[in-house]
Amino acid sequence: MTKLKFNYDEMSDTLYVSFEPATKATGIELNEHILLRINKDKRRVIDLIFFEYSLLTKKTDVGPRNFPLTGYRNGGMNE
Repeated sequence: MTKLKFNYDEMSDTLYVSFEPATKATGIELNEHILLRINKDKRRVIDLIFFEYSLLTKKTDVGPRNFPLTGYRNGGMNE
């Protein structure tokens, strides 16, 4: 099993969570802030990318923010 890797790019405010070493992958835009990359042939998750990460983790007056996975529901696949 490959070790899970986290990498935060402060300049772009992007968090990368890698499950597999870098490889060709298909991107599924789960919403405007979250991209899931998969290897369709092996049916495995390669990584998750969180854009505007500080916004995603910022609490509101009523609790944690909610980000529906609208892209997944719509098929959201792009290579």
